[in-house]
Amino acid sequence: MSEEATRFALVCADLVVPLLAGYWCRQRHLVSTQLINWLILLNVRVLLPVLSVLSLWVLPISAQLWWLPLFGFFLVLFPGALAGFYASRHYRRALQQGAYVMSTMQSNIGVLGGLCTYLLYSEQGYAYAQIVSGAGNILWILVCFPLAQYYYERQHACLGSGQRHWQRVRTMLFSWNQLALAGIALGLVLNSLSLPRPDFLGTLFAPLVHVGAWSALFPVGALIDLRRSGLYYPKILSLLPLKFIIVPAATLALALPLISDPRQLGALLVFALTPTGINSVLVCRLYKLNVNLAAAAFILTTALFVAVAFPLLYFWLRLSLQ
Repeated sequence: MSEEATRFALVCADLVVPLLAGYWCRQRHLVSTQLINWLILLNVRVLLPVLSVLSLWVLPISAQLWWLPLFGFFLVLFPGALAGFYASRHYRRALQQGAYVMSTMQSNIGVLGGLCTYLLYSEQGYAYAQIVSGAGNILWILVCFPLAQYYYERQHACLGSGQRHWQRVRTMLFSWNQLALAGIALGLVLNSLSLPRPDFLGTLFAPLVHVGAWSALFPVGALIDLRRSGLYYPKILSLLPLKFIIVPAATLALALPLISDPRQLGALLVFALTPTGINSVLVCRLYKLNVNLAAAAFILTTALFVAVAFPLLYFWLRLSLQ
């Protein structure tokens, strides 16, 4: 089997199959909610931090690398601003406006973007994903949580003391679910100290990526509820050109004058295309926004990314490296 055929098989094995397997198992009641939650925690609290350390430990550091965190901020703020402008004119209820905005500000860069760039650029691509998603996660917590609270309070015309809101934010910010940020920091420290990474850890990296893909995407497939979310697909069709045309085009236009490394450019294009993340659904549930609208955005954008956007981008970027 050629290298390209092997990589394409990995795309199917690590992207499509776990989603379908999770959905099939949940529909036949073969997996419990406890197992799904355990897989999510395994990915977030163990595999993501470990893979972040290993990939950033050996990442070649260059001056252009420091643009990546700024693009992590951009990929949260730019689509959020456009979505806020659009939602204020097309949705009457603040709960729907908030859910629409949350669906654009949180993308699945750390997990799905990391897997895709690993398939394209190996460990270096995975490290890029953790840098961009780490910066985006910080902004996501500091900006998106207060914004979600704003939409909830506007819907109910209440000011609120804000005390309960900040308790929630502190709980989510300082939790075991943020260990990936610690992994990023530790990896960069080890890299700056020029300590050699043991060979056996490099050997473990590839298997851990595949395990991480299944532990992340299998629960996603299991959480998909096509009946309930399907009613909201017509309401979020306007989100598709924003996610798959406007944001990638703006990202590429900004990156081309600043970054010359084709791998970094390709990785940023992948990140700009990544679909709505499951965290948008969780935050909508936390702040009592329209959960079904966010879930519809999550399902539809994930399906289009896996089935259409990434396969086309994958072959284009692979050809550009030859």
